[in-house]
Amino acid sequence: MIPFAFFSFANMGGWEWLIILVIVLIFFGAGKLPSVFRQFGQATKAFRDAQKGDDQVDVSPSMLDEKKVADAQEVREKETA
Repeated sequence: MIPFAFFSFANMGGWEWLIILVIVLIFFGAGKLPSVFRQFGQATKAFRDAQKGDDQVDVSPSMLDEKKVADAQEVREKETA
């Protein structure tokens, strides 16, 4: 029977992390690595926010495409006219 500590990441030494880093570099390539980590960070943040119950979605114009914002304003103007 394998002890639970065998699966713990805390017990990993420098060589193990180096091997994992090399495998990740081979799999994704050095050029894609920043975007992969950025997406992982965004997913982690979204997961934490979902756990907190913060269900608000940021729909500020800076997050939307400018054309979509212009189209939405045009629709609003037509509705009010």
